[in-house]
Amino acid sequence: MRNYRGKRKDNGEWVYGYFTRNPRIAAMIYCRDLGGDFEVILESVGQSTEYGNIYQGDVVEIPWYDNEKECDVYIKSKVVWRHSGWQCDPLPNHGLKEEPWPVWLWQDDREIPKIIGNITDSPGLEAK
Repeated sequence: MRNYRGKRKDNGEWVYGYFTRNPRIAAMIYCRDLGGDFEVILESVGQSTEYGNIYQGDVVEIPWYDNEKECDVYIKSKVVWRHSGWQCDPLPNHGLKEEPWPVWLWQDDREIPKIIGNITDSPGLEAK
């Protein structure tokens, strides 16, 4: 079973554990460390990618290589699940001359993407 995270409805803190749905409550995460189920904001729930400490919905900076040897620029991307794998979708205003394409999260082992936020805590990152 994969780990998830979600923002608690009662206090706004992140909780990590197993995601469950209840007919009376939209979304719950069972956290073994805290010993219980916590109601979370459904839109904040993200699955662990099991790649570093990166979760679905995180905004990361990924190296963008125009050639094979050097990183030319870092672009902001949102981590999403697509086509049976984790991808980084470039966000608008990336600063490149051409439109970048999504890349697999683990495509480039030269450098682990840097987490700069997430769409729940920093929704403005998607527009910047």
